[in-house]
Amino acid sequence: MAEFFDRLDDKHMAMIGRQPVFFVATAADDARINLSPKGYDAFRVLSPTRVAYLDLGGSGNETHAHLAADGRITVMFCNFDRPALILRIYGRGRPVLPQDADWDALAGQFDLLPGTRQIFDIAVESVQTSCGWGVPFMDYREERHTLKRALTDPRILSAIGNAYSDEILHHARLSPFRQTQQLSDAELHRLHEAVVEVLTAWTERLRAEAEAAGGWPKKVTAFHPGMAVHGRFRQPCPVCGAPVQRIVYASNEANYCARCQTEGRLLADRALSRLLHDSWPKTLTDD
Repeated sequence: MAEFFDRLDDKHMAMIGRQPVFFVATAADDARINLSPKGYDAFRVLSPTRVAYLDLGGSGNETHAHLAADGRITVMFCNFDRPALILRIYGRGRPVLPQDADWDALAGQFDLLPGTRQIFDIAVESVQTSCGWGVPFMDYREERHTLKRALTDPRILSAIGNAYSDEILHHARLSPFRQTQQLSDAELHRLHEAVVEVLTAWTERLRAEAEAAGGWPKKVTAFHPGMAVHGRFRQPCPVCGAPVQRIVYASNEANYCARCQTEGRLLADRALSRLLHDSWPKTLTDD
């Protein structure tokens, strides 16, 4: 039997916190209904009457368009264990972009993921729980990871970070958005060698520079003129000479060489591709 609440209570929040996936639905006049599954550590309960979630690139942007036009949004959680339960949050949402004034405060509630393009901030209007006997028992295995995310997530690999992940992937000749599950044994071996070689080389280089300067610099930056691709957007790749490319997400960016790492394919930089649409080049040779 369905029950309605005007806010989330402690039991609701606990149930939400246990779920590895949630579903989001939006609609607007004269538009199709958009329904999407969401994963990762991307959902936050900010208060009993306010929730938010990270939106990542890689698909269309209908949720943003629907919320701008209509505002209504439904978020659904299903309990795949005991007890059988479905929880729906009905509310009004708004997109918050990196350039917006309240981005920093809202983004501080999350560990931003590679590919983050916006956060949807939702005012809870009502909460519904209902019987979930039609939902099967299911076991959670693992998240799908891109190489860039795996190398920058401290819960997976600690102390690599954004800059050195760019350098490692360039050295390994692997796309930052390649799925970890898709790597061959040879590619895994190449990635492992790149991690060891790049981190060892930079440890020795920075230690030598510090000794020559009489100590570590007071201001440390992730950008270094000796890097191959990180922070070198549009500059020539030191290996093949092609211009270094970038993917912008939130306040970060990933740098890569299309010729060395993606077989000449340009990965969509959403800061530009949203403006250029069909004019966005797909390869290095496109005009």
